[in-house]
Amino acid sequence: MGHAVEMPGCELVRLARFGSTQKELVGVPPGPSLSRSGQGPPELSDRRTQRRGLALVAPVALALAACGGSESIAVPTPSTGSVRITTSTTGENLDPDGYAVTVDGATPRAMGVSDTVTISQLSAGDHLITLNQVALNCAVGGLNPRTLGVSADDTTPSDFAVRCAKDGPVLPQTVYIWTGGTSSQNVMIASLAGIVNRNTSGELLLSPLGSRALPHPVFWLDQLLAAHPEVQTQSAGDPSFFIGRYKSMLSGYVLYDRAVNAHSINVATSIAGVTSAIIVDPATLSYAAAANLPLVADARSMTYSQVYAQYGSQFNRSMLFHHGTSFDETLKDYAVMNKGFVFYTDPTALSPFAANQVHQGRVYGWGTSEYDLFAQASQNNQQIVAGDWTWSSSTTARWNVPLAPQAYHPPTTIATESGKHYVAFVMSDGDNVSSLTGAWATDPRWFGSPYRGTFDMSWDLSSTLAEVNPVAFNYYYQHASSGAHKDNFISAHGAGTLFPSQYPDNAGLVASISQSIKLADQRVISILDPSYDTTTLYPILADPQTIGMMFKTYDAGYRGRDGALDWHNGKPILSVKYSLWDGIQSAREIADALNVSPHRDGVHDPGSYSIVNVHPWSTAGPTGTGSGNPMSNLHQLVLWLDSTRVSVVTIEELMVHLRKNFGTSP
Repeated sequence: MGHAVEMPGCELVRLARFGSTQKELVGVPPGPSLSRSGQGPPELSDRRTQRRGLALVAPVALALAACGGSESIAVPTPSTGSVRITTSTTGENLDPDGYAVTVDGATPRAMGVSDTVTISQLSAGDHLITLNQVALNCAVGGLNPRTLGVSADDTTPSDFAVRCAKDGPVLPQTVYIWTGGTSSQNVMIASLAGIVNRNTSGELLLSPLGSRALPHPVFWLDQLLAAHPEVQTQSAGDPSFFIGRYKSMLSGYVLYDRAVNAHSINVATSIAGVTSAIIVDPATLSYAAAANLPLVADARSMTYSQVYAQYGSQFNRSMLFHHGTSFDETLKDYAVMNKGFVFYTDPTALSPFAANQVHQGRVYGWGTSEYDLFAQASQNNQQIVAGDWTWSSSTTARWNVPLAPQAYHPPTTIATESGKHYVAFVMSDGDNVSSLTGAWATDPRWFGSPYRGTFDMSWDLSSTLAEVNPVAFNYYYQHASSGAHKDNFISAHGAGTLFPSQYPDNAGLVASISQSIKLADQRVISILDPSYDTTTLYPILADPQTIGMMFKTYDAGYRGRDGALDWHNGKPILSVKYSLWDGIQSAREIADALNVSPHRDGVHDPGSYSIVNVHPWSTAGPTGTGSGNPMSNLHQLVLWLDSTRVSVVTIEELMVHLRKNFGTSP
């Protein structure tokens, strides 16, 4: 129904918008329609439909104008809107056959390298927009796919900026390295890096050079240079060098002062992203003055509500940043590059800002309460990316290199041994992008352990790493053990951490997870949730690439379901049975329990399969006393196992055995 307009002397005539009028008057079913400008003509069928509709609307309008009396016309409230997709391509060796754009995975629409397509008659709500058929030497800026919110009777624009190189990946000719300075200088250059890297292929890096080891970002630059020695480098420690070099990209400066208003640094960062300004405090104001940069905004007395009210329409609706005010350069450059709104609350309160984001958006950063962060994000259809310590991510995100596949997937024909209990060790916290880009890769407590490769090991890993730092993502896959003992990577909840039972848009979540596991070449999904809700879990298994699910409760070291096994359409959901975690279970306790388990028949007894969660931050030794680390404790646990009774496998192989013997063949 709609609102009524008084028209004297007429019958009550129901008029809908153009698409509904087609259906009522000429029997043409409504659906998305296409118009376009730029390269290539619109589809003939769409033009014919438009002419038919126009021919019908005009006579109806004339008839109504001639009416008399006091009847009314009910004009329904519009229920559909449109998206306007624009492509712009720069660089060399542009994609000769253009691209294809899809909405919610529907029929692709051809697009040229510089083109505009409007897709209309889309239901109000969120829609997934994907630019496909992009050549390997080209890179799409920003999120792809991306979620757009469509409002009734309105058009939502979205621009895809594509960069192409002559051949090979899109990389900078020279990477300029800011080697660090004072706290205020680091903040200022971080904001500059966000602007520079948004407009380049990632040529401004924030990293000290005293050590080229992690967690310094120069480690990832060294990995890039090893594969692409043609990239040059130049370092400098004078802020004036960088401001002078990139002044043409700047609109001015935003002033903050943490001594006056601690939150002004986040307010300034938010404004800087949408205005292309650097942020300065009293200690660095002289650099802006020397460069003759004008004042864009004074953030010293502004509140989050004020900046959101003034600039809200310009902020990225797919990315929020919940970031503490004491941080200097970390995460700020990534927020500026992506035009994200940056704020912080204690106690955690993501609303009302999270409520204004598109579904399946991401909240980068952290908070004082992990549970509140996950729960509030989930309730607003958002996903948490632990990223408050990510360093120079605006740089690494722009290094467009092809993603490596996993080194190994077990064959579906692998034989199941009789008389064995199968166990998989899974290191948790792979959703923490700060750790994955920090010391995780080389530290002996984790992936850098000398014991890695001496037993089968599984790691949960966020697909968002592939977007934030594709070089780091490739490092893990390319350095995975692939000999007699394997490393295996599974999805850490999808693109970010959330509770499915508290996530209203389950269909959107399922689509998001499906996209994540495909991007990261993963087969098993790890889910964390305080509730075991099959109505939200079962749909996740519908994706054909997902062969099984690992379930973790939020209590009892993730083992609150005591290894329970559930099935959906022949696919297993296996809950954590044991947890190698200080104060929960020691390596000694777990080894003893596995050795005496009565379930040792993987062919006939589904109880013969267990998952051990490995807590990465534990510091006790293998017996629960003294000192140790997760990987050294695992090494000792394996030595204590009776190999005639227990077989250690990756979690992907464990799921293959389960499905082959008790479910449907993977």
